[in-house]
Amino acid sequence: MSRYIMPFITPYNPQQVQDYINSYMQNEGFTYVTKNGESYWKKGMGIMTAPQFVKITPDNGRYILEAWIKFALLPGVYVGEMGVKGFVGAVPKSMLKSRVDNILMGLNASVPQAHNPNQ
Repeated sequence: MSRYIMPFITPYNPQQVQDYINSYMQNEGFTYVTKNGESYWKKGMGIMTAPQFVKITPDNGRYILEAWIKFALLPGVYVGEMGVKGFVGAVPKSMLKSRVDNILMGLNASVPQAHNPNQ
């Protein structure tokens, strides 16, 4: 399974959105990193639980939230990404899903009409 992707709109201006995300993610223990030209929030090293990732990108008046965990074949050897749904990796997925829900709720987010959640 690939990344969880959720487009959303919010009544807040871009600076308010950025301030909220920065505050929330830092309070949750995430750090902001850039790797291979992609910037995102990351938590965990993968020793005891799968590392968690969140990326929020502005997109023409809306935002795209992406969330995923990486799973390892061996400690430190990652072979793919999983979104927040499904049974495999249920514990770290549920922790990340809770954070995604908190972000969307904190930003008073709504989903644009054209989004199909089954995609």
